[in-house]
Amino acid sequence: MATNKVHILLSDAHGGSDKGAQRGSLVEIAESNKIIDELQPLLKAAGYTFYRLPRGYSLSKTIEYMKVNFLRMRYTVGIEIHKDGGPASANGVSVYYYTGDSTARQAGIISAELAKYTGLVDRKEHPDTKTHVGRLGFLRAPGDQLLIEAGFIGNPKDGAISHKQYAQGIFNGIAKAYPLTKETIMPGIPVTREEFANALFAKKLTVIFKGPQLKPNGHITRGEADVLIRRAYDYSGRPSPHVFNDGRFEDTLTRHELPYVLERLI
Repeated sequence: MATNKVHILLSDAHGGSDKGAQRGSLVEIAESNKIIDELQPLLKAAGYTFYRLPRGYSLSKTIEYMKVNFLRMRYTVGIEIHKDGGPASANGVSVYYYTGDSTARQAGIISAELAKYTGLVDRKEHPDTKTHVGRLGFLRAPGDQLLIEAGFIGNPKDGAISHKQYAQGIFNGIAKAYPLTKETIMPGIPVTREEFANALFAKKLTVIFKGPQLKPNGHITRGEADVLIRRAYDYSGRPSPHVFNDGRFEDTLTRHELPYVLERLI
């Protein structure tokens, strides 16, 4: 089961040469990615659709992607996960927001649920203008944008919480702030290879099937679709876009996912 109404963009903290806060052997960007690794299967099992930006995307690349694609791809919310780099004496979780009262409410729900599940202090929701830097770059695109501070990287109590626990707390918040209903969930109807080829042909891309992929009525996996897209772009002489970055290559591509795939094809 998957939703065609709640579509989530996931991003780690920092990227490029900026690895974020560091305390001993702990590095913020690595800690954030471990939480996202645990969060993805929870979202998938519940029926959310999501796209994870490539690991280590720089802030400038993240903002560029969001400005171009956030509304076009119909994302419901963009979520970036951080570990706060404050002093070791500071602890707790918080969520920053940008887009107004409705997003403030969602931020408050996620912060409260994350604190409740982990047992950490709820430092509440805050507008990004309340940070010491004056604004947070991630929160500058249209639509719901939330930046989650999942504990302080240097605090022993916060550090004792596992990545899986942080992920579960964040998921609980997402499920309450952006709930799925029977109206927003629909069965994932598989896409056939013929349907996929016709869809790409409409984008002026030639699909080249080989071997077992020749069965036109057979269902196509996301991994096969990724290979065919790259092959089609190589044939056209254009650089291939990143379409599947969430690791779900063995899953069957479904009809409600297909429009999202096609919109990423330039």
